[in-house]
Amino acid sequence: MRAHSLRVKNGMPASLTQTGRRPGRDIGVRIELPATKKQDCRVLVDYRVLYWQAERRVARERADSSWHTGERGCGAFQRSFPLPFPYRVAIDAATANRRDGASTLRLPKAPAGAPDPITVS
Repeated sequence: MRAHSLRVKNGMPASLTQTGRRPGRDIGVRIELPATKKQDCRVLVDYRVLYWQAERRVARERADSSWHTGERGCGAFQRSFPLPFPYRVAIDAATANRRDGASTLRLPKAPAGAPDPITVS
């Protein structure tokens, strides 16, 4: 298990733990994002790089609120890291779950086989 620290703009802390199982079938990624909503998180895979984006929005104050100060950071961040080489990922079978402020992504390895062909015209 490897832990990565994040430097996030606007003081929004987050932690990322990446776990890779070898010679198992899945690559697992867990990221803790307190006070973010499911609809504000986005996961992208481009070639062999995983991008995890999220945004923590400013809480709206009510007219009858008596708060004088607040210390909740807000802002957007993106974290990217390479997927283990030489594994290919089966994107269509990937799943992402969110529970208790943490998101877990499961990336199944694609079956071993011939490389994707390119037609020459």
